[in-house]
Amino acid sequence: MTIQSLNQQIADLDYYYDSHPTRKDLMSISVPHFKLVVELVNSLSYYYPPQNNFVIGSLNIYQSPDLNEYPIEPDIALFKGLYLPVEEQQ
Repeated sequence: MTIQSLNQQIADLDYYYDSHPTRKDLMSISVPHFKLVVELVNSLSYYYPPQNNFVIGSLNIYQSPDLNEYPIEPDIALFKGLYLPVEEQQ
């Protein structure tokens, strides 16, 4: 998948996803949990260079375009083979 096709898919999605609550929205994480997630994201980013990988924390992931689908939100996600230019990662 290229960045252009990914951007087109994102543009095609309704903004429903931005306001759709997740089950995790009602929960918070502890400071030790947050620090561990940050450390793991940094470690994975080191071992899986950003030239062909994307590591992120707390990202809503939708598996289909179904408007009634609840997203999954892993603490850490590693997308192997996905490259995002630096300006798009901010």
